[in-house]
Amino acid sequence: MAYQGFASGDPERDAKAIRIFLDDGHLIGCAQSFAKNMGLYGQRAGCLSILCDNEMEAVAVKSQLQQLGRPMYSNPPVHGALIVSTILGDLELKKLWLQEVKVDRLTNEYHIYMTRNGRISMVDVTTENVGYLANALHEVTK
Repeated sequence: MAYQGFASGDPERDAKAIRIFLDDGHLIGCAQSFAKNMGLYGQRAGCLSILCDNEMEAVAVKSQLQQLGRPMYSNPPVHGALIVSTILGDLELKKLWLQEVKVDRLTNEYHIYMTRNGRISMVDVTTENVGYLANALHEVTK
């Protein structure tokens, strides 16, 4: 889930597929990235969640994941993860983030149009309008 919240403007709605699998009784794994939907592109902040049947299974799964992860990195970056944890752990910050994920203000106030997943055509950004675009982005994210 790299774009949770960008597809529909609502992270809860974008998680519908996960809820369907859970309601059907599946044990699932979910890899989430917060790089894009929290603006942490260089941080590679994310989360891997695996649903297990019981605590013993969870301990075994965690052990295997640690063995897989350890050779890949010794000390993963922590700054992005701390930012995500701070935002999601504080009700007011989370509420503000959920509002900002929608970014509908770019269309409604600045007439900047993009797809619902947040992609914009860079071909249309010119030296004449880049200042306007930068100001609009600044206004909706401050």
